[in-house]
Amino acid sequence: MISHLSFKPPLVLQHQGQKSKFPLDLKVFAPGTDKTDIYRLRYRAFREAQLILPREDGLFFDDYDELETTCTLAAFNGDACVGSFRLTFGEGRPGAASMPCQSIFPAIGALEEQGYRRLVEFTRMAVAPEITNTSFRTTLYASLVRAGLIIAHAGEADYGLISVNPSQVRFYEMMCGFKALARADAYPGINAPAVLMGRNFRALNARRVAQNPFFRFSALEVSDARTLVFATAMGEAATA
Repeated sequence: MISHLSFKPPLVLQHQGQKSKFPLDLKVFAPGTDKTDIYRLRYRAFREAQLILPREDGLFFDDYDELETTCTLAAFNGDACVGSFRLTFGEGRPGAASMPCQSIFPAIGALEEQGYRRLVEFTRMAVAPEITNTSFRTTLYASLVRAGLIIAHAGEADYGLISVNPSQVRFYEMMCGFKALARADAYPGINAPAVLMGRNFRALNARRVAQNPFFRFSALEVSDARTLVFATAMGEAATA
């Protein structure tokens, strides 16, 4: 188990002008580790949003979860898994198939010709439906995104991809500078149309630094993530 990989942001919830204790434990799970709690959370979140069909086992997972090029983040509040976020890494060439978006968006095969060789797709964001506290929910989302950006940066991604519902396109254009690349009637495992959006990761990273201090992270955090996530064979969940 990796015990000193830190995803804790420098700024946490404020209470009466004082920093409160960071409420979450974030972990990164490698292929081959037990992700049952994550799959249960995903199922509840995606069923609540009416994006998947019922399953008897109450789990939501796919073959990409166990690829060596996949990292899965999970946030725990005590013993409860309350959030998760998956990163699948790949290449922008024809025939590559380590990211779900590659199975439906052939345009990705041309990205290597544009100079992008290390891609990352942000997928399967899920937050416990029962969390209604707006402040806590916002912190949870932001913490998962921040941790995901550290992992993507550590993995030397030069292009970021995300597939979203058409209703979310404007948000990602305005907030992150993503551009719509293609559209499909469905996304792998999801019963809804999807718009593929992409962004030069270095430009996305610069925007991240400028927009919000919460999303800033140090070179040491990236170095630790690169060493512990990508340079070692993980057999267990890594505590963050």
